[in-house]
Amino acid sequence: MDRGEDARARELSNLRLALATFALHLDAFEMRAGDAALAALAAAKNQGENHGSSQGKAQGKHDRGMRDWASIRSPGSKSDT
Repeated sequence: MDRGEDARARELSNLRLALATFALHLDAFEMRAGDAALAALAAAKNQGENHGSSQGKAQGKHDRGMRDWASIRSPGSKSDT
């Protein structure tokens, strides 16, 4: 029985490590994506491509944030709650 328990403990440890690694990679990706979006908005603003209401729409979309997704703990999408 000890072998089975050891194997399960190792597998659980490996799964925890994999999940932690994935979470770090996801955070890094979100940071890069956010930086790219900010850079694109700044470049467009500097080039004068955003005028009037289109600038407000682009800024408003960014203000909501790239992390405006439903939580994994939420019962469903925001429109359903």
